[in-house]
Amino acid sequence: MFGIGGSEILIIAIIVLLLFGPDKLPQAARTMGRFMREFKRYQSMMESTFKAEMYLSEQKAQTEKAEKTAKTGDEKDTFKKAREYREQAGIVVPGETPPAVVELEDDEDAPIAPEDAGWVPGSADAPGVQPVDDGEGEGEQL
Repeated sequence: MFGIGGSEILIIAIIVLLLFGPDKLPQAARTMGRFMREFKRYQSMMESTFKAEMYLSEQKAQTEKAEKTAKTGDEKDTFKKAREYREQAGIVVPGETPPAVVELEDDEDAPIAPEDAGWVPGSADAPGVQPVDDGEGEGEQL
């Protein structure tokens, strides 16, 4: 420990005992313990203050950089394609306002739900689905 051997620690303990005496040695140990506890507390407080200041300075630098790029117009919108896709698909992300609902004047203009049109999505007779030839057509025998 710190390059101090056992004999050196024994010599230091004897000197401390002679200086303080056996009556005041426990009180000196308590005082030293309080000092170490306070030192550790101040050290952790300074460390947390330093980290907070570093975090704030980094945030300030990032904000200044963002403001500078916004002024020059060089900022690229990295999520532009995703936003366009969401708008086309009508997907609403939490925190965004949903698109305005369009009121139709006539029921004829309203889109028809698949169930109302008489077909089910994914079924063989659904629009856009190619009929499957299972080999059991007219005139074919197995």
